[in-house]
Formats: sequence, structure tokens, C-alpha cells
Amino acid sequence: MVDIVNLKPMELLAMRPGSLPSRRTTRPDTGHPAVARRLRRGVVALLLPLAAALAGCAISTPVRLAAPTPADRPDDLLQVSLTHAVVDPARRAPFDRYVGRVVEQLPQQAGLVSYSVRRELLGRQVWTMTAWRSAEDRARFFGSGVHRQAMTEAAPALLKVRTVRLELRRAELPLDWPRALAALGPAPWEGEAPKGQP
Repeated sequence: MVDIVNLKPMELLAMRPGSLPSRRTTRPDTGHPAVARRLRRGVVALLLPLAAALAGCAISTPVRLAAPTPADRPDDLLQVSLTHAVVDPARRAPFDRYVGRVVEQLPQQAGLVSYSVRRELLGRQVWTMTAWRSAEDRARFFGSGVHRQAMTEAAPALLKVRTVRLELRRAELPLDWPRALAALGPAPWEGEAPKGQP
């Protein structure tokens, strides 16, 4: 018989379900509570490093490119807007809903050339990247109803925001996230404690 009370967490996880002793073979007073504690510790020991690793991981939407028009040329100078924000985790869900609404509206915007959105899986950071045919197209979108409403409603969730504007040639697109993040550079607030924390 296997004494699962004295097994290490990894040994417990490696055991097949049929090899675990039944309730009748463990001591009623100390058997199950000890096993439960050891299992919990083992699961926590496995999940904490995984959660820590995922905290720095980010995912992004593919960079979407608008169909070129006959007037588009590789040397056209485009207006690129990169945004980096830190979001309050308690208000993340409403913020994500508004970002979703804005992203749904992007393909219909006049002058849009490309866009992508990026966010940390378990973290608080989000990034957006849009490219426009002109500064006027970009300004028209930022002043549009859907963007204005999203900024008004989602503003309480934003702890920190910064935007960088670039001019790139059409031939330099699509701009991928490693180049976009390099263009953003380190955030001026990196190393600071988040708002509301010491």
C-alpha cells in the first residue's frame, strides 16, 4: 500500500488515479486532512511560478491592414499612433468592453491604414497601435463618438497613459509589436509604485 501522506507533491501528481488508496485505507483523523494540505501546497507550488511567468506575457491581435487604394504609394508618409496604458484591475472588465467597441469600429474609419491591440495576459498593461493616411484622419477618429465615449467611460480605469506619434513610410508597414515597443521606449513611470500602492 502507498502512504500518500508522506509523498511529495510531484510524486502525488505523477500517480495514476487507480493507485491512490481509498478512503477506507487512510486514517480517518489525520489521513485526509494531511493529504489535502499536501495536495494544496503542491498545486500552489506548481501554479505560482506559472502565474509569475504568465504575468509578463502579452498577446496581441494580428496587425490588420486596410486594402490599399490606387493612389497609395510606398513612399507615402503615414501617421502612426502608439498608446501604452496601465489599467486598474478592479475596473478592467468595463475598460476591455470599451476597447472592444472601438476596435469593432476601426475598420469603418476613413483613412485607417492598419491597427493592432496588445495586452498582458495577467497583467495591467495594454497597448494600441494605429496608422492613418493623414493627421486629419487620425484626429477625426479620436474625436469620433465611439472613441470619445470610450475615453469618457473608460477613463476611471486608466491609472497611467502615454501616447507616442510617429511618421512612417507606407513601405515600413506593417509595424510589428517589437518595433512599436522599441519606438515607445521605457515608460516614464517604470519603477514607480502603481497609483494607490506604496
